[in-house]
Parts: sequence; structure tokens; C-alpha cells
Amino acid sequence: MPIIDIRDVSVSFADGTVALSHVNLSVERGEVLIIAGRNGSGKTVLMRCITGLVIPTGGAVFFDGKPVSGNLKEVRRRVGLVFQNSENQIVGQTAE
Repeated sequence: MPIIDIRDVSVSFADGTVALSHVNLSVERGEVLIIAGRNGSGKTVLMRCITGLVIPTGGAVFFDGKPVSGNLKEVRRRVGLVFQNSENQIVGQTAE
């Protein structure tokens, strides 16, 4: 069973911009994967779908066999996401 299973995922924004269109991807446990592409190709949106920060407008994302949308606490405990711009990672004034 894949650790990450993305099935027919699409993401469209309110302004009509299509960020992802019918994406399918399976990542096996222990597999090393690089997602590369040009600016605006949807890499960040895809990663945000995997971590539950963006909810797909179509399709589904599964982590360890369970839907990400109903399992956010476990997904966020086990999946790390480092933002390209370090200032985007600071969400409060203190570490607490």
C-alpha cells in the first residue's frame, strides 16, 4: 500500500485559475521522490494538498490508506513541509 496516494486530484481557485488538473501519484513507503517543475506548475499546491493545507476541488488524497481530510492531526504529525521562504514558516511571535 502506498504511503501517499493521490487520486484524480484537481484544484481550482476562486478566480478560475486551475492549479492542478486530474493528478494521480502513488509514493511507496521508503521511496525517494523529487517533484520538480517551473514556477507556477503546481508543486506547492500539490504539497499543500498532501499536508491538508489545501483541500482539492476534485479527487482525494490519502496518507497511509486514510483520507488526509479526515486525518489531519496524524498527517501533520508525520509529514513535514519546509517552505521555500523561511519567513512563511513563522506563524507566531514566540516559539510557544
